[in-house]
Amino acid sequence: MLLVVDPTQDLPGAEEERNRILSMAGRHQGIHVSTILQGQATKPRLAEEFASGKYDLVHYAGHAYFDEASEIKGVSDGLKYFQVPIQNIF
Repeated sequence: MLLVVDPTQDLPGAEEERNRILSMAGRHQGIHVSTILQGQATKPRLAEEFASGKYDLVHYAGHAYFDEASEIKGVSDGLKYFQVPIQNIF
């Protein structure tokens, strides 16, 4: 699992969300969680991790958007939003 937490550094509840997820994952053997916190969640880093194929699950605790008409998804790295190819999400 990849856990991305509060890239924009303006979501105070994201840290609590992270702690709950880590607690739940810790109760199950075989679940490995890689965490990217706040300023570490840069566009190059997120794009690399999303495209790596290493994760069965991504939990993104940050700002995002979805354009229903074009099915484009985007996430924020704290500086701006960028598109994430749909094949990297589903």
